[in-house]
Amino acid sequence: VPQFDRFYFINPDIDLGDPTVTQYIVDQTTLAGLPDQGDPNAASWNVGGNAFDGQNPDGDFDRDNEGTLMNLRVDWDLDSMTLTSLSSYNDYQRTEANGWDGVATRNWDSFNDTEIEVWSQELRLTSATDGPLSWIAGLYYAYDEVNEVSSGSGQLATSQLYVTPETLGVDVNGDGVIDIYDVQAAGLNFDIFSTQYKQESETIGIFAHTEYEISEAFTAKLGARYTDDERKIIDSCTYDVDGTLANFFTVAVFEGAVEYQQGDCVTLNPDTFESVPYNETISSNHLTGQLGLDWRPADNHLVYGIISTGYKSGGFGAPAAASWTSLESYDEEEVTSYELGIKSTLFDGALQANAAVYYYDYDDKQVSSFIIDPVFGALTKIVNAPESTVQGAELELNWYATDSTLLRLTSSYLDTEYDEFSSYTFGQSLAANPDPVDLSGTRIQNTPEWQHNLMVHHEIDINESYYAFVGGDWAYSDEFNSLVGDNPVFKVDSYDVFNLRGGLVSTANTWQVTAWVKNLTDEDYYTAMSPSNDANVKVMGRERTYGISLQYNFE
Repeated sequence: VPQFDRFYFINPDIDLGDPTVTQYIVDQTTLAGLPDQGDPNAASWNVGGNAFDGQNPDGDFDRDNEGTLMNLRVDWDLDSMTLTSLSSYNDYQRTEANGWDGVATRNWDSFNDTEIEVWSQELRLTSATDGPLSWIAGLYYAYDEVNEVSSGSGQLATSQLYVTPETLGVDVNGDGVIDIYDVQAAGLNFDIFSTQYKQESETIGIFAHTEYEISEAFTAKLGARYTDDERKIIDSCTYDVDGTLANFFTVAVFEGAVEYQQGDCVTLNPDTFESVPYNETISSNHLTGQLGLDWRPADNHLVYGIISTGYKSGGFGAPAAASWTSLESYDEEEVTSYELGIKSTLFDGALQANAAVYYYDYDDKQVSSFIIDPVFGALTKIVNAPESTVQGAELELNWYATDSTLLRLTSSYLDTEYDEFSSYTFGQSLAANPDPVDLSGTRIQNTPEWQHNLMVHHEIDINESYYAFVGGDWAYSDEFNSLVGDNPVFKVDSYDVFNLRGGLVSTANTWQVTAWVKNLTDEDYYTAMSPSNDANVKVMGRERTYGISLQYNFE
């Protein structure tokens, strides 16, 4: 469960109609109990659970997920080549109820009933000769099917509450009290809704890769792949569950001109204003390739350069939607990458050094951003950023200081930017700015500028039966932003984490006992910050923990 951080309203314009809605939500949520933000283990959720009107019968926030994965590989030796068949089947099913809002009220709870079925088959030929030319070529086919019922509950959220009980001032349902259920009866608040859809995708690929040893020092590489994709979204629609959304559409959206019943589909065709499921099929095909050169200036040294292109097919989101506009497909993504690197072994194997610099040029990069739905407010949706770039560098050093001591350092630098991109942002006031925000020049989300890892491991010989070891590691992440738009509200601060360990191991590697301490300095840190309707939440790192692990390997 994420930890509540602050109130940040998904619909900041709600108070234009009723200046007490946001305060009512704050008061009700605070009264239900907020977690202690000084304790990384503290969390809050609706203790009454959420049965989602019978979809989750036990009402608990829990998971019942299972998957079956089967792979079969067959190799045939054909003298000068090898024929390989790779067959795969994956079936995944989940029923999962989550409280994503980090508070004890229903600001944003969700329930997912999902089944994913994936088939794939690859046939490839690989050369098996000793000449300067080696190659691999093949065919690939995959079929995926997703069936999902995704339900949400946000009774106390600015996206779903349009007037407070006090402002309404009428006992609409006649139960003797004026509360939020009267607001629902008046058609100005809704609770549970359910988005249902099916997605199918089919992929066919043809690929080939060759390597040619020009000389002992140089090897040229050339590869290409042709991919054909077809994707479908079938009967996607958001449905009323408990009658409150149907009443809201009848009263607030259509002012009684159209009457909705419990269980109806509410997603509107914007051309006809009829509520009907959404269907769309998209197709794309692309030729990608790679050109590279390896140079070995001396033994144990490799310098390489690669230019390659990449492609990711378009697709669909499936958010709660009052309009087909929210469900429309996004386009394919293309990237051209340039990489230059070196791999070296120095000082008779005592030091291994690997380094690389790279530059990625994206067209229509697929970005998790936001759109504005006329009823449900800011919805997460994958959109396309027309132009963006990523450039960086990586370093890895492995130093065997002695026969029993290893130090490993990895470090990365990342510079990212949307060169051309406009999008709605979370919490954007449409009254102040009804248009998408120009985000050109902003940094791509979830990309810390610097990341470092340092590991030390030392072994101590005791006798012929066992040896001891001690070690530790340090991890550092620079600050970054979790959402598009560089809003400081969603900034994740930089953090350091230190871990220590030590133990005994049998020389035959049959058993091992380890004592460990994680987060030695008890760093208070979080790895993500995200909005959940009106409650911004943090994904907290664990406080200092310690323990003993036992391991035994059965032969």
